[in-house]
Amino acid sequence: MNIITVQYESRKKPGAFGGNDYTYIADQTYQVGDVVAAPTRFGTSLALVTAINIDAKSIPEKLRGVLLHITGDPIPQQVVAPEAQQYDL
Repeated sequence: MNIITVQYESRKKPGAFGGNDYTYIADQTYQVGDVVAAPTRFGTSLALVTAINIDAKSIPEKLRGVLLHITGDPIPQQVVAPEAQQYDL
């Protein structure tokens, strides 16, 4: 089981990620810093991978069965928040 943690994108600052870490099962290999589409109870949110290869033993057994899966490819950064890029004026 490939377990990762993510932080969701800020609703107030697109392209910024933070807050609590949330745990998911990754159905493919991701790297720390990848941006992925993460299912939540409110729909899908962009999320930044903050940790990979987490030991399943560190997850309480009662929670292991309810972890959601992240399945898609990483999202290229320029697609995530083009307005966050800096421009020379």
